[in-house]
Amino acid sequence: MRTRVGILVVMLLAGGMAVAQSNEVVDEILASDSVTFGQAAYMVFLAADEAPDDASVEEVYRDIEWSQWNLKEKSMDDPVRLGEVSYLLMENLGIRGGLMYRMIPGPRYAARELDYLEFLLGNDSPYRAVSGRELLHVIGQALEYTEEDA
Repeated sequence: MRTRVGILVVMLLAGGMAVAQSNEVVDEILASDSVTFGQAAYMVFLAADEAPDDASVEEVYRDIEWSQWNLKEKSMDDPVRLGEVSYLLMENLGIRGGLMYRMIPGPRYAARELDYLEFLLGNDSPYRAVSGRELLHVIGQALEYTEEDA
């Protein structure tokens, strides 16, 4: 039941974020079995209010400052991994994380932290691909968590 409510919340949030930009982007993400890094960064930065609502996926990707992230620079079309999504979410939404994440912040411990918080739909392997449905679910769970924590 909780998962269904979470997915519904994410769908509504995704629809709300998509008002000023093309619904095609959200539809494309939802239909995808493996989300690209550009799509994931786009949704995370929109959710965190780090990108304007009317920005395109390309504009958001182009504005990423790689030096501030503990990630290897990737092409916009590379498949995103769970650890990368988790790390971007935790850093952009200010989720503190546990002891290991605070000591060694990065994709591996970010994925473990989101698994501990029960945000994930599948296993917590930081190296696995992320589907569009899962991406929006995790973003919705993280937004809900940060609103409750505030």
